[in-house]
Amino acid sequence: MQETHYLVPDQIKGEEKNLEVAKSASDIEEAEDWFVEAKERLWYVNHWKQAGQSSCFHFCLADNQGNILNRKPRKGDHIRIAKNDSGLVKGEEQDLFIVEALEYDDYPDENKESFAIHLSPVKSFLISGLNTIPEPVDRFTITLVIVRDNRILKALYHGRNEFGHLEIAAEEARIEKDNSSWPGLKDEDWQGLLKWFMDGK
Repeated sequence: MQETHYLVPDQIKGEEKNLEVAKSASDIEEAEDWFVEAKERLWYVNHWKQAGQSSCFHFCLADNQGNILNRKPRKGDHIRIAKNDSGLVKGEEQDLFIVEALEYDDYPDENKESFAIHLSPVKSFLISGLNTIPEPVDRFTITLVIVRDNRILKALYHGRNEFGHLEIAAEEARIEKDNSSWPGLKDEDWQGLLKWFMDGK
C-alpha cells in the first residue's frame, strides 16, 4: 500500500491520484545522501525541470504580485509556470499554485525522514479557459513528498479532489498548440518531475 503523508487531505469528490518513483540504495549512508539531494531539488522551485517528452515547462517562485523570487519557497508564495524554457517574462507565465505548507520530519527510531510541499491551485488558474467553474475548488490539492525509509528513497505525488475535465483541457491545449492559459500538466509530466527530483535528469 502506497504511503500517504499527513499533509494530504481526505478525498471527497473528483479524482484521487497517487504517483511514485522509487529506488533502493546500497546502504543507509547512500540513501541519506540521495535524500538530501532530492529534498534540495524539490525545495528549489526555480530549478524544477520537466523530463516528460511531450512537455517543456519552466517553473518559478513568485510573490502574490507576480515578482520572481530567487530563494526557497515559504508558506504563501506562488508557483508560476511558462509553457517553454526560453525564459520568463513577467505577465507571460501562468499563476499556478499557492504554497500552503512545507514540512520536514525525522523519525530516527524508524530510520525514516521526509520532506513535503503542500500546494493548492489558485482560483484563477482553475477557472481560466474553462466554460464551467469546477466545484469544490477549495478541495483540490497537490502534495509532493520526498521520503527515505531505510535504504528506500521515494518521490511521491498525491493529488486529491482533482477534476477530470482539467485533464481534457490539458490534452486539447497540447493538440491545438494555442495560447490557452492551461499549462498542460498531465500525469506523465508529474511523473517526469518526480524522476527529476530523484535523479536530477
